[in-house]
Amino acid sequence: MPRRKQRSIGTPSRAPPETDVEFGLSDTVLQALQGPSVAVQAKSSSWTLPQELLCRYSKYFRDILRCQSEISLIRLPEEWDPESFSLFVEWVLSGLYRKRSGYLRWDVANLGRPIESNETYDDAVEWERKACIWAWVVGYLLEAPEFMNYAMRTIFRIWMATVDDHHYNDTFFHPHAGIYASKEWGDRPSALRDFVHNLVLINWGDDSNFDHGDKTWLKFFNENPEVRDDVLLSMAQTSADRWNSRRDQLKLEKYLVDEDLGPEIKKEE
Repeated sequence: MPRRKQRSIGTPSRAPPETDVEFGLSDTVLQALQGPSVAVQAKSSSWTLPQELLCRYSKYFRDILRCQSEISLIRLPEEWDPESFSLFVEWVLSGLYRKRSGYLRWDVANLGRPIESNETYDDAVEWERKACIWAWVVGYLLEAPEFMNYAMRTIFRIWMATVDDHHYNDTFFHPHAGIYASKEWGDRPSALRDFVHNLVLINWGDDSNFDHGDKTWLKFFNENPEVRDDVLLSMAQTSADRWNSRRDQLKLEKYLVDEDLGPEIKKEE
């Protein structure tokens, strides 16, 4: 199979000017900003955020603040990515996170800094294509279902074409994205993991979507043997038959999660 050519990073497409985006804080956010706050630290980054909003959107924070009502600092686990968490912060305050310009590397385990224009990598990807996957994972870790669904809708908007055309948008799906998305991030089911597995299974035979010569796919399949076995079995089918038998597996509704966090928890007096 021909290898994918290295991509020389030129000037990325510019993000729309901030003045083109309708932006403002809702009354709920403005009211929450007047209430108690708590500092949240991820590695060397920190934010001071309204407790009410953290409890409203994240069961992770709700459970901590329920047990420790006077806590002033929450330290996130060391392995959590601060850049990914910052997307959640933006979303909590504004209902979205801003699209950044520039490119990122798939093989770096966090979002990190954009690639400089004079750097050349064969695994470069536009910021938004990587960020939506990393955003879903931080939503999963935070048990923040509304943010997970926001990220999943973004994943479908960016990666998928129409449901009737099973090919996703014309960019290689990199194995590092599959490896990250398929990790066992917790003991709860992962809609992102299921989505990636079905995406690989249904589209694996298409050279325009996958660089089959990339040896990193061996790591992906070794870590996900059930996908490897399904792909091998599916090779007996034509591409059209494989798609027709599984087309319902790539509909957005299948990967949205229940957004109910349960009843609001009253703080202990």
